[in-house]
Amino acid sequence: MYVFINCREHWLLLVINVCSRMVYVLDPLERDQDIQLKPVVNMAFRSYMNQRGQRAKNLAQWKNVKCPQQPGGVECGYYVMKYMHDLCTKYSTYTSLDKVFQDRTTPYSIEEIDEIREMWAKYFCKECV
Repeated sequence: MYVFINCREHWLLLVINVCSRMVYVLDPLERDQDIQLKPVVNMAFRSYMNQRGQRAKNLAQWKNVKCPQQPGGVECGYYVMKYMHDLCTKYSTYTSLDKVFQDRTTPYSIEEIDEIREMWAKYFCKECV
């Protein structure tokens, strides 16, 4: 499950794997974020386990994922969209995100970000206008 969140005017992507109780954090600025959604996600995991008749021994595990880093202060939304796109199209069969972007922590190229901008604009014009 993909959850994009805004923490203090900065976009992050959470990828939640319910089965393994793992929450992956993809942050285009890779800074220590106080993710205020953590208690809610942990409570949801606990409820899920209780509904399945299992006892929640521990909370969800949170893991920061190495990923391409934005060069400036305003590209985070496009980076999160690019992460989601890459995860859906290139890495959909991966069961762990630990090493998905391991070979790439450099910024995306202008062309790669422009591709995401164009896809978003086309989607918005088609579905929302």
